[in-house]
Amino acid sequence: MAVRGVTRDVALTPVSQKNADPAEVMIPAQIDLRNGYLTDMGSWRKRPGMKLKYDLGVNEAVELLIPEGPNGYAVTEKGKVFALGRNIAQLSGNVSGTKRATWINHDGSIIITKGSALMQIRGTSLVAVSGAPTGVTHMGVVDGYLTTGGQDDTQWQWSDVANHNSWTATNITETETDGQDIQAHFVSREHLYFFKDHKIEIWDSVGGVIFFARTQVVPKGTLAPYSVVNANGTFYWLGDDRKLYLLNGATPQVISQTMNEELFELPVTTDCYGLDFRAENAIRWFFPTHGRCFRFDYRLGAFSEDNSWQNAQFERLPVNSYMEVDSTSPPLVGDYRPTGKIFTWTTDNDDDDGEPIRVYRKYALPLVPTGNKARINRLQFRVKRGSTREGFPKPMFTLRYRLDRGEYKATRNYDLGAKGERDPYINVPNIGVAREIEMEIYESDATEFLLTNVNMTVRDLGR
Repeated sequence: MAVRGVTRDVALTPVSQKNADPAEVMIPAQIDLRNGYLTDMGSWRKRPGMKLKYDLGVNEAVELLIPEGPNGYAVTEKGKVFALGRNIAQLSGNVSGTKRATWINHDGSIIITKGSALMQIRGTSLVAVSGAPTGVTHMGVVDGYLTTGGQDDTQWQWSDVANHNSWTATNITETETDGQDIQAHFVSREHLYFFKDHKIEIWDSVGGVIFFARTQVVPKGTLAPYSVVNANGTFYWLGDDRKLYLLNGATPQVISQTMNEELFELPVTTDCYGLDFRAENAIRWFFPTHGRCFRFDYRLGAFSEDNSWQNAQFERLPVNSYMEVDSTSPPLVGDYRPTGKIFTWTTDNDDDDGEPIRVYRKYALPLVPTGNKARINRLQFRVKRGSTREGFPKPMFTLRYRLDRGEYKATRNYDLGAKGERDPYINVPNIGVAREIEMEIYESDATEFLLTNVNMTVRDLGR
């Protein structure tokens, strides 16, 4: 029997609008999106999960992953360094300091700092970089020089060319004396960038006696030095006004319009750190004090939020570091918790090392363009079915909805099919009469989850 009414496709490309009052948010804007990512076709798929790859055997967070050497290196929050591989080996020595660890490859040597002395990897040991300045938090390489910058200072230094163990006393200069300190330093495309409290100074190599000179000033700085991410050919960072920016040439451009209110509500943002998940074309910004993680797809310009699911609620996503060793190996993430664990991070992992991933969407939409009351005769969900693991029960997804912002109806569970099932459609009849509907859809089972469309068949009642 045919279903009466007009059928509309309502699952348009998701764009989170967490700033807005739910009463104002209508498709294609979503009220909330968590633990998923946009496919090239605009569908919402479960984010990558975690599976244990390495256990360093220490009760420390894994603060930095370095994609150099056969299998990479890991640096813990207390400055221990490990060579990864079949046999994990701790290097002798330690990287001292209280800042987040950063690294650079200069002239074939891996140099690491945590805001104190510069240390380089030499075989199975860590040795100090001779004559290098202390208090360095960020490094860069330009024209063969190792450049250094430290927080709470305006001075910066550089090594002799192609020799980071040689530091001429005169190889030192100062950013503008304006009461602002260097927060972070990077080199990109032969330009030096100094992120200060309320501006960015761009310097260039000019040769001769002067060596380097300031050439441009960008009027937007940062108070969260580790929020700055060099990705996708530019910089992204949390500005001094707590908005997120990208650098368009020498112009700061706000990218967080849909998330600003969420960011403004976080009392502490100076501890924010950002990681480039390059394989996903995405940056994740973590706010440890508040346990939040905002994901920005820099290819599509879309925001969402990521979480773990523990104790029957959303918790912080415990990711502290990230790396891609090569194109044939899965990306790795280091644990924020003091476990010393490193995990693979891929969509082949259906959960977070045994903990469920709750994929969540919440959106509202009018039933008919006129605003009239209408009868919803059917909701039809198009999902990927038949991806159940062998020996596991059928996975479920859950629907909860309310009409005209009234009370939510009881949750409804729908199975995603046993292995081998292929029918992609799930029909939900006789929803009710209203002017608009608000829906929550979530799934937590250890299976792939892909929701491609929601069709809604409605009959305009003309009033």
